[in-house]
Amino acid sequence: MKTTGTNNIKRTKLPNDSSNKKRRITLTKAQKKEVCILAKNNPSLKHQDIANKYDIGHNTITEILTKKDYFLNIDENLLQVNKKEIDKLFSLN
Repeated sequence: MKTTGTNNIKRTKLPNDSSNKKRRITLTKAQKKEVCILAKNNPSLKHQDIANKYDIGHNTITEILTKKDYFLNIDENLLQVNKKEIDKLFSLN
């Protein structure tokens, strides 16, 4: 173990194994809208509690909620459109 600084905190490095890495999770716009609605309906709920539900970081929740007006105003019909369908419509083949 390695001791750093004057406060004698012992920190260990995890092996550089890909199984220890946290996978990147991207929420859809629909999920981001759910986050905003959840936070709006439960003002006492902490960002960390919401983050745990979606398995993301609490800073991500904070970023989503700073843009809550955008996500709350997204049309429900647009959320149902599949990206693959859009790609097919606009493909040049």
